[in-house]
Amino acid sequence: MKVTFTVEGGDETAILRTRLERVPSGAILLYRWPSGALLRQDGEIRGAFDREHRAVTLRGSEGGSDLTLEVERHGLPGSGLPSGPGLRWRWMQRERAIPLHGRVIVAGNGEAADPPRLTAPAAIGHAHLDVAWLWTTTQARRKFVRTLSNQARYLEDDPNYVFAQSQPQLCAWLEHDDAALFANVRTLAAKHRIDASVAAMWVEPDCHAASGESLLRQLVLGRRYAREVLATEAEVCWLPDTFGFPSTLPMLLQHAGVPYFYTTKLRWNERTRFPYSRWWWESDDGSRVLAVLGASYEGAPTADRVAEARIDETPLVVGYGDGGGGPTRGTLARVREAGLPWSSAAAWFAGVAARDGARLPTYRDELYLECHRGTYTSNALLKAENAALEFAIGNAEEQTAWCASFRVAQSMLRENRKDLDAAWRVLLTNQFHDLLAGTSIGAATEEALEGYAQARKHIEASLMRCNAVLPRGGQGLPSRGVEISAPLREGRTWLLDNGLVRARIDDEGAVIALEAGGRNVVRRANVLRAFVDRPKTWEAWNLDADYRRQPRELGPASVEGVRDGVVVRRVLGDSEIVQHLSLQPGESWLRVGMRIAWHERRTILRVEHTFEQDDERALFGQPHGVLTRPVRPTTEAERAKFEVPGQRFCSAAGCAVFATDRYGWSLGSGAAGGVEVGLSLLRGTTWPDPDADLGEHVLEYALVPHGGASVGELERAWREFSEPRRPHMVKCEAPNVLIAAVKLADDCKGVIVRLRECDGVAGDVPLEVATRPLGAELVDAEERSVDGGELTLEDRLMRVPLRSYGLASVRVRFPIKDI
Repeated sequence: MKVTFTVEGGDETAILRTRLERVPSGAILLYRWPSGALLRQDGEIRGAFDREHRAVTLRGSEGGSDLTLEVERHGLPGSGLPSGPGLRWRWMQRERAIPLHGRVIVAGNGEAADPPRLTAPAAIGHAHLDVAWLWTTTQARRKFVRTLSNQARYLEDDPNYVFAQSQPQLCAWLEHDDAALFANVRTLAAKHRIDASVAAMWVEPDCHAASGESLLRQLVLGRRYAREVLATEAEVCWLPDTFGFPSTLPMLLQHAGVPYFYTTKLRWNERTRFPYSRWWWESDDGSRVLAVLGASYEGAPTADRVAEARIDETPLVVGYGDGGGGPTRGTLARVREAGLPWSSAAAWFAGVAARDGARLPTYRDELYLECHRGTYTSNALLKAENAALEFAIGNAEEQTAWCASFRVAQSMLRENRKDLDAAWRVLLTNQFHDLLAGTSIGAATEEALEGYAQARKHIEASLMRCNAVLPRGGQGLPSRGVEISAPLREGRTWLLDNGLVRARIDDEGAVIALEAGGRNVVRRANVLRAFVDRPKTWEAWNLDADYRRQPRELGPASVEGVRDGVVVRRVLGDSEIVQHLSLQPGESWLRVGMRIAWHERRTILRVEHTFEQDDERALFGQPHGVLTRPVRPTTEAERAKFEVPGQRFCSAAGCAVFATDRYGWSLGSGAAGGVEVGLSLLRGTTWPDPDADLGEHVLEYALVPHGGASVGELERAWREFSEPRRPHMVKCEAPNVLIAAVKLADDCKGVIVRLRECDGVAGDVPLEVATRPLGAELVDAEERSVDGGELTLEDRLMRVPLRSYGLASVRVRFPIKDI
């Protein structure tokens, strides 16, 4: 029976209405609209339509029913999306007339299936949904409503079906967007029909630009929501589509109580095949998780997919995704026909650990993705905003911790915690991998920037309360001095000298000597280079291996000495680049501040340094840790790492490069010896955002001659370089230990101190608190007590056990003013 709808306007969604005078039992509405349409019958959600879902079963009604379709006008399909701005992308972007007709049929099943009968591992239903990508978060919220409306209906119809739902942020939005559907989802989760064991992280984040503390908070917020709202212990870190993973992630997962990890992304490797599908993934401190590399995170249970899962001994993830959707009725029928058992993700992992754990290999390294290397640099503005907000929240949290130690009223602490929680939620949501990696449309970037502005308001509100109660002078410390040595002109070079470091700069703006203690560590540093950057596919994602074959010429340098350093001006195409090199009093590094008016397209701008001495390995910062990589690659997997992720610094041959918000590095040996270290600064990609990175950028890095500093020394120096000086509530004199975070406990009962051992020296380390506490104990990332974790206090001093390269959290208790 043909059905005709009437249409009502709307910018984002069109409302289509019709009335059926009778709805027979088993009636199914057929409608085709790949961008998505939500169906309501008499106001109740019945299901949704998209590229893969074209049939929704209606509720029988002899008295008739009103049908309403909420049709996405401009959205993209949830699956089958392009990898670049070609014909397919333009076709998807075109204006299309919304169909005003559907069909009602009466059948036992909305979608036929005739699959081969196969045996295979357990099936996991799933709908991968990017929080932002080729759509905004606002559009993603509507995609989620459509996805869950279908899946909830399928769960009611099939008592064996289990649907895995990651990313608690989506459920938190659903609570506001559709309370009735959310209530149903919550009930299904409590019955473990909707499997929230994969909801261990708030969103599926980028793991290269997010700090170690941010990744821990992703885990804390995600697991707590899953437990308190969805009645599920989230034990699986489910990151099927994230663009590579640091070697410290198992340590962070174990500290948060997460034993399992799942991804599929390493299947995208360009040069080598990752050797395992199941393994124990181990960090340097000995923490380990059971890791699985699945073949793909979407698709039907075809013969090929089932066979591959059986050979790899991995679960078969079924359903359509990227923009949500999940399994169709036809998919579910094929799973039944193939005799595949449904399973929750955590149950499947637990079975593997018990049955096969003793025979699985152990792997200790990063999980490097041989693809999408441009994501370390794309959309520099978002990465800079993320880093700045991480610093700002860290400062506000420590100020609030000071307040708790001074026995401030609990009401004030709760207000601060409310504001800081709101700021964290914005920060964590915007760390979704396609947002922070810089691979989303411009409208999604604008949404993220608006969120950052709101987060800053919450941070400012918390700091205002702190300023009202803390003693004056608690916000900062005096500078190390006010005298700045002016540069000296010597021949054709400029000389900077602050008594700790001497730097010589030539008339091209290059640093040709950098000395500390009379030893020069550079051959030629601070060399700006630009290259044509036109990846063959996935433009904002990829940096092709041959990008250096097409250099772009920068204009001649204009170099002048000013009162506080040396200023270098360059032009690249339509872009202006200004560098300010300076040696500040008391600092052991050469600061390089940059202001760039960037107007280039399909160009990558880098700064490259050649260090004087040879070295075998270089050290890179990672989230709450470090990683060494070889200077001279000897294997195909090492040669694939022509651009690598790194946080904070790269150090080799007695010199380090510090960076605050740049994450893409290159490493190699110089043509005439020495070590070459490059740092990518900006790109100019045109898809999916044609205006990505256009505008003004302000950034800073430093060259640090150290002659062989330990990791702990480098971490402390980087913190001095990157953060304003302020009094710290907690001190640790052990040079191998870094205080990673100081924050109010989430229950407002005490202060949490996070410590990290940097140099591979296990033992008890002294921790001194500025005000006298009542007691202290070890806790995990969720601030739950650890067995035998009570610490002995001696006035303001305690000793904390730390594993080699390990992480520890301590709850320090203070008297409570309970008003």
